[in-house]
Amino acid sequence: PIEIGRRVLRVIGIEALMFPLTVLGPEVLGASKPQPEFFKQIARQLELPVDACISIGDREFSDGPPALEAGFAGAIIVPGSRNETLQVIRQLLASDFVEVETREI
Repeated sequence: PIEIGRRVLRVIGIEALMFPLTVLGPEVLGASKPQPEFFKQIARQLELPVDACISIGDREFSDGPPALEAGFAGAIIVPGSRNETLQVIRQLLASDFVEVETREI
């Protein structure tokens, strides 16, 4: 659900670190993880090709293979400190991915 996603981003400090975020959930997408359609719908909502998207998660089963099957790049963050997680996310965002103006959907 969207509200849980927002709370997680707030708790780990990403919400305050980055540009405004678009948070999507099954209530908007009509699918949920681990369905590949969940990831495809995210790309459609953001009007992006799937190969311009990345899934960053902490659960291999629901965040890894389904995202890859949908055409996303993927990264699984292994348990560690908050600072390590934020560093990895910053590095991933600094890569050659399409920069998108985010918006509330």
